[in-house]
Amino acid sequence: TYVNLKFATMLGYSVDEMTGASLWDYVGSESVADVQAALEARRSGQSSDYRIQLRHKDGSSIWTHISSSPIVNPDGHYDGSLAMISDITEQRHTEEQPAQRVRTTEARADALTAAHNQATARAVQPGRSHRHLTECDGTRSSTPGSGRSHVTGCR
Repeated sequence: TYVNLKFATMLGYSVDEMTGASLWDYVGSESVADVQAALEARRSGQSSDYRIQLRHKDGSSIWTHISSSPIVNPDGHYDGSLAMISDITEQRHTEEQPAQRVRTTEARADALTAAHNQATARAVQPGRSHRHLTECDGTRSSTPGSGRSHVTGCR
């Protein structure tokens, strides 16, 4: 197994520590299925382009983008693969921030809508000479030309 200095440094190891080690020593558990699928593709002669998490020596996760191609011998048999691996951890965090903000905003909007919809209001029901307590959703409506509005959505 060949390991270059840049890749070893990315994962916090020396080249000597990584030489001869198994790929599986570095693959994060959430990426095992993706790596297995990519390996199968390469064994069948297909190149792969995918993103996975690798484990740094300190136990942290490193997001990587991998472009790999099969290496075949003169007889056409699979001999291994050549991979270009890029650290995309910062890019991944940058991509996740807007999505997290959207999820937070949606959750806040849902909470406000639920609170609004659960509000109760006191309203005078039209046509009655006395006040009557009515549970309403708080939506206001007006009768065209009357200049008056009333609470709608009442039960």
